[in-house]
Amino acid sequence: MLDAAELATHPAAGAVTVDYSNTPVVVGTYEPSAPADGARSLILNGHVDVVPEGREDTWTTSPWDGRIEDGWMYGRGAGDMKAGLVANLFAFKALRAAGLEPTGRVHLQSVPEEECTGNGTVAAMQRGYTAYAVLISEPIAETLVRANLGLIWFDVDVTGTAAHAHEMSKGFNALDAAYSLIGDLRELEERWNQITVGDRTSGTWNTPSTSMSAYCRRASGRHRCPTAVRSRCECRSRRRWAPLRRGKKLKNASSVPVARTLWSPAARCP
Repeated sequence: MLDAAELATHPAAGAVTVDYSNTPVVVGTYEPSAPADGARSLILNGHVDVVPEGREDTWTTSPWDGRIEDGWMYGRGAGDMKAGLVANLFAFKALRAAGLEPTGRVHLQSVPEEECTGNGTVAAMQRGYTAYAVLISEPIAETLVRANLGLIWFDVDVTGTAAHAHEMSKGFNALDAAYSLIGDLRELEERWNQITVGDRTSGTWNTPSTSMSAYCRRASGRHRCPTAVRSRCECRSRRRWAPLRRGKKLKNASSVPVARTLWSPAARCP
């Protein structure tokens, strides 16, 4: 099982925001019968956690059915990444069936908690399951990816002044301030993507090398009904950037538009 206290001691661990009470890490290890001197070890890694399925009524069939059509399986997590996890096992079995015998140790890792932090893989590392190289069979455009994007999560708690909708002028809606903040984050996203144009580390990805997703986790106030001016809005944002982007440079690039929103008169309570 993942152990939040143990993970906190590793520099690669991410913040724990979900329950880890039922999150086993499973590792199978192949030891060669005749290990060769200098043989290199390998990890075949895949994750079992998934992203939310969204509105079920937007699926052609239920995300829980595991529908198979024309050789393809449709269902929650089928591609990302149960398929890759199983492909690791089949590939290893196929190599041995072809008469190829690995001369180095091979770890087959099935890890949880990849979508938010990567803590499942960190936990495996902490228990000594390391190797010279790792292959992660993620379904990314069916191509080889040798580097990935950096990632940060952050929360913003926006405060307003609660009021009844009949007296909106006496209140200040925290949601309005949150909209301004998200707009500035979008502006920052565009600026960062301009910085990475032509960057040798960005490769030929078709998607922006920097992206931002944000959502309002909760809006609350004295009145919990539509006819109320919200006094609080909790926003969560996920930002990523290209490899080798320096944290200090990104921090400096982000501070101006974000600070402008957070500290401008329009974003503060009267």
